[in-house]
Amino acid sequence: SLDPMGFWEHAVGTALLSQSLARAVRFEAPGEAFVAGLLHDIGKMALDCVETQAYREVLTCVRRRRILLREAERERFGETHAFFGESLARRWKLPDEIRTVISHHHLPQSIERESYRIVQLVRIVCLADILCRGAGIGWAGDVVLEEGPSRLWSLLRIPRERLHQLVHQTVRELAAIKEQLGLAASAAAVAEDPRRPHLLVVAEGDRPVLFPCLALRNEPIRISVAEDWTVLQARLGSEDRPDAVLVDAA
Repeated sequence: SLDPMGFWEHAVGTALLSQSLARAVRFEAPGEAFVAGLLHDIGKMALDCVETQAYREVLTCVRRRRILLREAERERFGETHAFFGESLARRWKLPDEIRTVISHHHLPQSIERESYRIVQLVRIVCLADILCRGAGIGWAGDVVLEEGPSRLWSLLRIPRERLHQLVHQTVRELAAIKEQLGLAASAAAVAEDPRRPHLLVVAEGDRPVLFPCLALRNEPIRISVAEDWTVLQARLGSEDRPDAVLVDAA
């Protein structure tokens, strides 16, 4: 079944990043983006609570076959967590915008004829969800990811470097919340520590944004990213020379 702590971390992380993305694109209601991000996966929790054994088997199937969670859900239940989450949101009489995000957060392209406001909100939460899953912020049942989020950040007009910063910020904010709730070590423990081994990731295309925040999650290594070979050469000649280099040009 779903790990409650991992699910909570992913929900709160997506909420925090959705709010930050909303502010970055000047969306008029960052608080609404936070709520939408917090609730986007409630269908998973509903299925896990109502169909516990069946959902446990779905999660096992996802790990064994390495397929998207929603594909395994559709095979078992005929619909995905997005459908069941929207049904629950309708029963709770949540606002239309929140229900639309819940039902379409994996398929933002399917509502591009809706109002610009709703389209932006869905895109924001979809991008936040993908980035959080790719960065390992919590765990909500997925073991594989969709294609890179380049189209989304292009549509939202957010520079890649700004996305890096927002993901870092989200990890710090989540660590602070966990510390306040007594769920994590001091925030100082997750700060960059020059004494830790330094891994430099050379990654091209959409993938670099998914790596840096791992360095902030109580990992025993520091991680930085070089997006081209020129940056790599400069880093290798700097005082903060990496202890190891990982090349990911896929």
